[in-house]
Amino acid sequence: MRIALCIVSLQTLSAQASVSLMSAYYPLVLTGSSLIVCFWAEVFHLREIRWERPRFLSKSFLGFLAFNIITYSLLTAELFLVWAEHEHKDFYTHIFNGCYAVLMFVVVVFFLIYGVEVFFKVRIQTCC
Repeated sequence: MRIALCIVSLQTLSAQASVSLMSAYYPLVLTGSSLIVCFWAEVFHLREIRWERPRFLSKSFLGFLAFNIITYSLLTAELFLVWAEHEHKDFYTHIFNGCYAVLMFVVVVFFLIYGVEVFFKVRIQTCC
């Protein structure tokens, strides 16, 4: 009897953990892509920078940090609501997935803006 209860609780735990792990994917993707966008923004906007000492994300660090605080606070809130006993877990999951979709859209827009600018900047410099 005790073994059956352990198996049932492990299956329930694994279902909750799978939802949590699927949600943890989005902040990782958002962090990586926002890091690339912030790096490209610094490369494009800081032309006359002195490279005496290496500074990674010197100007856009606060934006990167604020974006990631928003992203990971969404993940924390979602994990709290999924692990708590609520009857509307699917509704909350859809709401948080919508929030992640909006954040991904913002990152993709800036990725395309700075990606195109960096592409043409590099193409012009190598062409002429």
